[in-house]
Amino acid sequence: MNSRDMDAETIQGDLRTIVATLRMLSLPTLLRLDFTMTEYKALVVVEGSAGIGVSALARELGIRDPAASLLVDQLVRRGYVARKTGRTDRRRVHLTATARGKKLLGELREGKGQHLERWLDQLDDGHLDALTRGLHALAEAARASEMPAASGPATQILKA
Repeated sequence: MNSRDMDAETIQGDLRTIVATLRMLSLPTLLRLDFTMTEYKALVVVEGSAGIGVSALARELGIRDPAASLLVDQLVRRGYVARKTGRTDRRRVHLTATARGKKLLGELREGKGQHLERWLDQLDDGHLDALTRGLHALAEAARASEMPAASGPATQILKA
């Protein structure tokens, strides 16, 4: 294995550690919520794809339409998602995250951001500069890569 391969392997391992640590740190908050993982995923998709329909949400989550409809009913009842009927086709339903839903997701993201901020504060200027340049280059490579052919709402979230 050459030096470049070893560097790539180290970077991948370090990124996995960072992501796993952020997940573990946000786990207590997620567990305190009276929220299933499927509800959480649905709210993330709806927030990132305002106006998505129930069938498209079902496809994104890999569930059937009736299950997605029940899931949406729960999220609407709890005030996380709003449902609007289409202007021209009343059978068409458009979903959006409510202020309450956006607030919840914002709080979860903010917690992760605070952890990252603390970690970055621990770096000296040289390491922070190197990390900034390296992550910027990696982000550029990610943006330049081709997204899968299925560019549904979840894919749009990644592009943001």
